[in-house]
Amino acid sequence: LCSVGESPLVCEYRLTRPAVALIMFGTNDIGWVESVDYEANLRQIVQISVDMGVIPVLSTIPDQLGTWGGARVGEFNDIIRRVAADYDVPLWDYWLAVQPLPDQGLGGDGVHPSSDPRVGETAVFTPAGLRYGYNVRNLTALMVLDAVWRGALY
Repeated sequence: LCSVGESPLVCEYRLTRPAVALIMFGTNDIGWVESVDYEANLRQIVQISVDMGVIPVLSTIPDQLGTWGGARVGEFNDIIRRVAADYDVPLWDYWLAVQPLPDQGLGGDGVHPSSDPRVGETAVFTPAGLRYGYNVRNLTALMVLDAVWRGALY
């Protein structure tokens, strides 16, 4: 369905025609991508989004506990915050939202968000459910979409 030479992002936007894109980009990159390249790639994603009439919402990335790339989370989050400010696009500070959670909202591998093993669901917005990273991620995603809808789309 994609045109010859069309990037996957441009193809996806052309086919789905979204109004908003939640962009969570970087968790898997911090171990091997240079920060200057990461920033250039993120800026390109934002520019393509804006050019195609899509409101990009940039998400910060959560900590990585006990991984060798974890020391770069702050550096990458600073880039995300700077790019959001430079382009005047919404910032979804997922990193900040999970800081008060046990293990900063991370599961046993120290990378992926935690979930309640007894329930197996990731949209439990009760006080008990909001002790887990996936639930907080999904609730804050809904909150940021609501804010964008009210502020820019409505």
